[in-house]
Amino acid sequence: MTRLVRLNEVQYTDSDYRKEQLLAEGFVIEELNESNAGAMVNTDEAPDTIPDEAEFPVEKETKKYQRNRKKAE
Repeated sequence: MTRLVRLNEVQYTDSDYRKEQLLAEGFVIEELNESNAGAMVNTDEAPDTIPDEAEFPVEKETKKYQRNRKKAE
């Protein structure tokens, strides 16, 4: 795994092709050590769990909304 940085932007790659692309875009290789190795997060993977519907309740229609909707019909 290679860590490449440019200003405040960080990219990680295992691919030599992608590494060469990033180097051409102005990134520089920063060696991984214990202090920055824990910062790696794979955002390409789906989350392990899907939130329950209870965490995202559907809002009930308010009386005012219901009244306005009936007037529009």
